[in-house]
Amino acid sequence: MAQKKNRLRELSKAPPTPPEIQKLMKALDGEADFAVAITAGALLETALERLIVAKLKRHSKKSLEELFGFNGPMGTFSSKIQIADAFGLISSNMARELHVIRNLRNAFAHSRVPLTFANPLIESELKGMIIPTTIREHAQDMALKGRSNFLLTTRILLILLEVGLKGNSSPDGISDQATGSQQSHDDEGGEAGQEE
Repeated sequence: MAQKKNRLRELSKAPPTPPEIQKLMKALDGEADFAVAITAGALLETALERLIVAKLKRHSKKSLEELFGFNGPMGTFSSKIQIADAFGLISSNMARELHVIRNLRNAFAHSRVPLTFANPLIESELKGMIIPTTIREHAQDMALKGRSNFLLTTRILLILLEVGLKGNSSPDGISDQATGSQQSHDDEGGEAGQEE
């Protein structure tokens, strides 16, 4: 029984290839909002983990399991974001966007009532995202709201994480210019939530 559970865990942790990511993102266009939020969050968490692993100086299968396992120091999406931000693998703005997506993923995953991107609280979170706001400022005729904001931001973040993985980012991580405004989440008086 434990062996079957471990195989299922390994299957769920297998990172998708870029073509698989494209296929998943395209498929999300026709899915329910909860599937979009949960799947997009999982894709971003996996991409961020791949970036962190690529930057590690030493690691083995066992050490990766200990680092990224359920009780490991990088076992949650939140801890991965914090570590990547602290080590300069991503910018503070990118960390902020990832925390918003993480919080939304958690809301959809743990809600006991049906949620949609049209929910006023979710819309409010989405309006605070940097990437769609920056795009709207430069392409004022572009109508981005709710689900479109979320999917566009997810696609851009996946691209930026892939660029960082290939070593094309600046020494200070993926720049704040790539994610819009120069204000970091630290300048706003605190960090995004800490759970998962």
